[in-house]
Amino acid sequence: MISYEPLFRTMKEKGITSYKLGKMGFPMSTYHSIRHGNSMNINTLNTLCRLLDCSVSDVLEYIKAFLFQFLFPVKLHITALITYIGDRGP
Repeated sequence: MISYEPLFRTMKEKGITSYKLGKMGFPMSTYHSIRHGNSMNINTLNTLCRLLDCSVSDVLEYIKAFLFQFLFPVKLHITALITYIGDRGP
């Protein structure tokens, strides 16, 4: 699964808000789509790297764990998952 969490960390580290990203020419509709976990194309990735002056790994990462495909949309943290599994028992 692809995660865009590195993008939001990079933006925070560089002090770039979604508003500022929009003012730099990035379509807000695309930003909101990414924010909701939808896919992006290579052109969008290229634009983000150019605007943020960063590398691909600063925008997205691959998460191998199968369970994250189901957990990401509801934004559960791994600690919550561990607690949930621990509470349910064997």
